Amino acid sequence: MRNKVAALLVLILSLSASAMAQDVPRPLAETFAVTPLSRVQTVSFGPLDRGWLAIDDVARKEQGLAPRYAVPHAVHLTPRTSGTWEELPDGRWLWRLRIHAEAAVSLNLGFTRFKLPAGGRL
Repeated sequence: MRNKVAALLVLILSLSASAMAQDVPRPLAETFAVTPLSRVQTVSFGPLDRGWLAIDDVARKEQGLAPRYAVPHAVHLTPRTSGTWEELPDGRWLWRLRIHAEAAVSLNLGFTRFKLPAGGRL
């Protein structure tokens, strides 16, 4: 009985994952032949001063402040002023922008204003 329940659970999870995967559209850059990434505009940020950050982290700890989550870098990037646009064979438009941060562990993007037009995808 235990094996039947486990098998049924695996089947249900498999079917659920399969159904969810069908609802997720593939990125347009995977669906169409598009401009190579090497020709898409790249915004680059140099390395952080890790020595200064280490000193600042100690000072933050001594002040009872929360550990640093990230090092913010304010930018003003919009589809109108940055990135690369291209028209796809089906008449839709694709906007892409590459972001390179030297020696970054991760990148987190925040939006101060975000408007996605009807039919648009992110």
